[in-house]
Amino acid sequence: MVSTGGFNNVRSNAYRVYDPTLGSLGGYQILDAANGFTHVGGATTAYYTLTNQYPHIQSGNAFFISPGSSGAGSVTFTEAVKSTSQKLVNRTYRSIDSVKMNATLYLPGNKVADGNVVFFGSSYSNIVDSNDVLKFPNFGENFFILQDSGSYIVAKRDLIGSSDSIFYSFSNLVPDTYKLTFGPSNIAEVGLSAILIDNYADTSFAISLTTDTEITFVVDSNTNSLQGRFTLVFSRSARPGIDMASEQTFRKVFPNPVTDKEFFVELNNELSGNCNIQVVNSTGQVVFKQIVSKVENKKTIKVNLDHKLPSGIYHVILTDEKGKKTTQHIVVR
Repeated sequence: MVSTGGFNNVRSNAYRVYDPTLGSLGGYQILDAANGFTHVGGATTAYYTLTNQYPHIQSGNAFFISPGSSGAGSVTFTEAVKSTSQKLVNRTYRSIDSVKMNATLYLPGNKVADGNVVFFGSSYSNIVDSNDVLKFPNFGENFFILQDSGSYIVAKRDLIGSSDSIFYSFSNLVPDTYKLTFGPSNIAEVGLSAILIDNYADTSFAISLTTDTEITFVVDSNTNSLQGRFTLVFSRSARPGIDMASEQTFRKVFPNPVTDKEFFVELNNELSGNCNIQVVNSTGQVVFKQIVSKVENKKTIKVNLDHKLPSGIYHVILTDEKGKKTTQHIVVR
């Protein structure tokens, strides 16, 4: 369809199909070119095998696509787009060694409910754009990535930087015990590590960047046990031949925990020009921002919040004029 012009002004790198075996009521699978047209859930279901590629649409198979950025799109089926094989799902597609993190939600009884994936690459941006795929809400359980207050099943981001954070949330989960698995691919680097912060239970877990990691968590009647529940945070330690001081624009925030409407950012090296400071909550929403001008030779920056923040875990993001971005975590009480 892509090579023969069957798609006109539609996003041709991904399409959605319905999997009736997903979760308790069925759900939508996303088949994305960056993932080799294997589904992104991170585990095999009765309909879709994790390692199989599905670059073709089956006869009689319903599918969903998204329009492009310049108005209405169209799909045209011609003889040129048809395949001569009846076993379309077994046809091969170009293998892509993507840098990614799959995340999968399991119901009690170890049944796959939903999943999502984050890709990392130099051709992607941390700004939400047409490469990111919005979440189709399932009738049952939903597990998704929060970006710019939107819900996504596929996020495509720039190469992993120090303190990069991925925000996860859920909907339609009933009180019970659930399981998450995190499956990394081609992420492992010397000095790179990851932790998963449980913003509701106030705990954290080390996440392997070489093998799958499983965690269990409990959902109760409090909506905070669903909304913005987890944050995956990457960090870097010193690596041979790299001056970490040149990579970090600040090294700590104090006091931490924050109990008032102000805190200080301690700089790690000399900056110039204007710096943008953002405070982001556990659902990925920017709750405060401040521009600090002429930061040359400053050792600390005072941040004055315009209102008292609700108790919880927040992320302080500092971006300098060169686009260097660093994140630190604070606890507000």
